Amino acid sequence: MTTAMHRRGGRRVESCRRNARAGATGPLVALALLLATTAVASATDAEPLAVMRALMATEKAANLDAAMALFAEDAYIVNVTGRKTADRQELQRFISSEIWLRDTFELHQPRVEDHSVSWDEPAGDAFYRRIGVAPVRFVFEAVIQNAKITSIVAHLPTREIARIKAACDAQLDAPHLHGRPCAEFVELVKIHTHHLTSAVEAH
Repeated sequence: MTTAMHRRGGRRVESCRRNARAGATGPLVALALLLATTAVASATDAEPLAVMRALMATEKAANLDAAMALFAEDAYIVNVTGRKTADRQELQRFISSEIWLRDTFELHQPRVEDHSVSWDEPAGDAFYRRIGVAPVRFVFEAVIQNAKITSIVAHLPTREIARIKAACDAQLDAPHLHGRPCAEFVELVKIHTHHLTSAVEAH
């Protein structure tokens, strides 16, 4: 997911590579289609982790329709700066970007708790490499209800934010991240992470 949060790669168009992906992930794609097209599903029909692995498989196979079918109608994604997808059309554009821009389709160190799945993703964007902090660890949490993804929220741990801030401050010329001053990006992710942490502590 880090690539749609941060464009870390170029558009990949090698059709033979896509075909190889589709063939290699057949069983998981079949599971994704089964989960997505089941008329009536209960929370016990599919474990949350299985749903998320099915999403990774459909994205790897470049099957946008099957990927979108795994999301609830009112599902949303929030990126590390706190920006939330506005509607299903924007969500679809986000997932489409994921399919074409991601380098890997893995859930690193997945953790399951009730109806949620959390995982890490390392980001090695050119920007992070340039300021000497790559890879940066992003953390994601997805909530799954009735075999459908209702939300995916990303954040940067406070330690990673501190690393980015220190590296940006050390630059002679203030660096920009996707057209935004690094200091502004750091402030946005800091507020978003603080908001999430406060919400968890409140519960």
